[in-house]
Amino acid sequence: MQARRAGFLAAGGELIANIDADTVLPQGWLTTVLEEFSCKQTLVALSGPYIYYDAPFRIRAIAYAFYKVSFLFYLLNRFILKVGSMIQGGNFIVRKDALEKIGGYNPDFSFYGEDTDLARRLNDVGMVEFTFRLPAFSSGRRFAGEGVFMVGWRYSVNFLWATFLKRPFTENWDDFRTAENK
Repeated sequence: MQARRAGFLAAGGELIANIDADTVLPQGWLTTVLEEFSCKQTLVALSGPYIYYDAPFRIRAIAYAFYKVSFLFYLLNRFILKVGSMIQGGNFIVRKDALEKIGGYNPDFSFYGEDTDLARRLNDVGMVEFTFRLPAFSSGRRFAGEGVFMVGWRYSVNFLWATFLKRPFTENWDDFRTAENK
């Protein structure tokens, strides 16, 4: 999260892309972003799911099903409960002025729930959209290190904690980068 904060403070543009080091953007990603922001004037953040390029098919299928269930929570939170939205931490773009309005990144979140907290607070100043039209490719190394169900559990509980209790459930995390990625 410190890298996101540093990028935000240094950014001079209207839109800030938050892309993780192990994320690969597919062709057309930026075109989709610019089209969405140009036709939706109240849009303050746009995000999409990951496709885990190095994970076995079974893990990719479970992750896809997880995103489908998560999308239902996104719809529930955004349109019915009106308590927030959903952002995928390493695959989103945000208006700089909206990020400034909410005071930037919350230092209470160091890893888990940081994206949910941001989506919840941004939802107060404009539209935060999660769409399957904006996928990005990312490493599945966390699944390999912790297991798909443990990762799903941690992210789910932290999503709920950040949405309703406005704090992270888990403050510690394991670093699964390889030596060449550090």
